[in-house]
Amino acid sequence: MPFVSVIVPNYNHGRYLGQRLESVFQQSFEDYEVIILDDASTDESKEIIERYRNHPKVSHIVYNTQNSGSTFRQWRRGLERSKGEWIWIAESDDYCTADLLNVLVKQGLSNEDVVLSYCQSNEVNENGEGWRNMTWFTDPVDKEHWRNDYCNEGRNEIQQYLWQLNAIPNASAVLFKRTAYYNASPAFESMKMCGDWFLWIELLRQGNIVFCATAHNFFRCHANSTRTHETERWKKRLEEEMLIAQHLISILPATDRPKLHARMNSLLRSYCSTFSGKEVVQFLRNPATYESPFPYAAFMRTFSVRSAYKIAKTLFARKKN
Repeated sequence: MPFVSVIVPNYNHGRYLGQRLESVFQQSFEDYEVIILDDASTDESKEIIERYRNHPKVSHIVYNTQNSGSTFRQWRRGLERSKGEWIWIAESDDYCTADLLNVLVKQGLSNEDVVLSYCQSNEVNENGEGWRNMTWFTDPVDKEHWRNDYCNEGRNEIQQYLWQLNAIPNASAVLFKRTAYYNASPAFESMKMCGDWFLWIELLRQGNIVFCATAHNFFRCHANSTRTHETERWKKRLEEEMLIAQHLISILPATDRPKLHARMNSLLRSYCSTFSGKEVVQFLRNPATYESPFPYAAFMRTFSVRSAYKIAKTLFARKKN
């Protein structure tokens, strides 16, 4: 059997960390090490982590003195210390059944071309309650694909599903090959919200994917989840989704470009809606104040200068009143 490195990146998840680690140490699969990374937490995380310092499965405990600003950078730091052929990123606020690793490893070995093995997740709230299967998230793309176990060529999975949304919604449900990770573009590390989606695409360019429809993972959604969509977070997420769309346009066949360009245009329209009329007027007066990874001209073209002047006229009318 292969050796697995389990990386637990933590930041201020002391409330959930004990349950996370216990679910890792209770795995029926036995050939693994655990690497615990703390990104300068300010809660009780360190106290909880220290309880496991002498656990026989723990190979490394690393405390950052300054927050890295990205969980995806932490993933790489964990891999740099790992020995496993396969990697499991066990997010610190999630938990799992005792059979998760056993299932994912067996799936990974079922086909020599597999680079990513994952299972279905149940979404729970902060208290681990309110279970619902994550098919609610993928059903808008396909109501049947995630109802049964499957193996698919990685590039097919990208072209059929992953170009539309992050159909692998939780890293804690994923086991991937270490070698494939190091052959992937590191661009995902600079992202804050969609880095996992970018990484899955990069991994699946290199091999096959295998899926277990039974939910062995429990994905905790709470106030600090990356799916929380306050305006600024939503704006950042849209920027990263557009970067992914650009990346897909560059790597997928030309026949896929019309649907990818349509998606990019849709994302741009959503992105424009996150800016207030006052901001747009400011951009018109002084384009240098526009800060985004996407060109000012593309933004204004999508928004439409005519609409911007209409907003300006409304604003000035309000000012007079």
